[in-house]
Amino acid sequence: MEHLFSIGKFAKMCNTTVDTLNHYEHLGLLSPAYINETHRRFYDIRQYNTFCHIQHLAEIGTPLTEIKEMLQCGNPVELSALLEEKERSLRKQLYYLQSSMMYFDDVYTLNQLINNEDSNKPFIYIQPTQTNLFATLIEPQPNNYVEFAEALKHHKNNCDRNNVYPFPTGLIIPRKSPFAQIDRLFFCFSPLNASLPDNKTPVQPAGEYAAILHKGSFESLHTSIQLLLDYISASQYIIAGDTYISFYNNSIPKLQDTITLIKIHIVRKDRLRS
Repeated sequence: MEHLFSIGKFAKMCNTTVDTLNHYEHLGLLSPAYINETHRRFYDIRQYNTFCHIQHLAEIGTPLTEIKEMLQCGNPVELSALLEEKERSLRKQLYYLQSSMMYFDDVYTLNQLINNEDSNKPFIYIQPTQTNLFATLIEPQPNNYVEFAEALKHHKNNCDRNNVYPFPTGLIIPRKSPFAQIDRLFFCFSPLNASLPDNKTPVQPAGEYAAILHKGSFESLHTSIQLLLDYISASQYIIAGDTYISFYNNSIPKLQDTITLIKIHIVRKDRLRS
């Protein structure tokens, strides 16, 4: 009996209530290790780990019936498969939350521009932190909405295979002259809020970006990009890196009224001289 604890003491040890333990017993999740002749319930110290497993799974939203299935699974292979599926589900939820946080960081600026009559006017956008990206090379290059929608579909399938969940989805044009007809390389991308898997992972660096909010179809993107290039050439900035085109409607863009943020990495000319 030295390793057994009354239900009250075990509840205190687990920082829970007797009612919770009774509920778990009723569901068949965690039964007492010993019941004496007066029907007093006792728990073994080794059951503390089982209780912790139940609590952790319950706190992340796992139904108690599913937890029971995991605990009762006698086959290690089946249990491993159940846990791996749960891990994939949690990673997906976590990714959406992290990506939503990144999106909401931009909401104020985007809303200000969307509601502004001069929303097609270029502006300077500050990228406070580096963003790692999961990218899919698109070949052949998309030239119209239909081809672009197919490219997005291919990218989303690629994200799903690699447990990366696209929100928002965008396009990288790693050229100093966006939409040039020579040597274009297009990548569909999704933000990857994790450490760099390897040195081939595309990175959107922190720094200043010339940006413009584009409202319209994919085919008309070149008009806004040209306005942005004209703005850069007439300012104290020069192009320092890639062009990033992000779609903020969380779905394959429609032909009309798509809200698109176009950013080109820039640097001040005087900083280059110094």
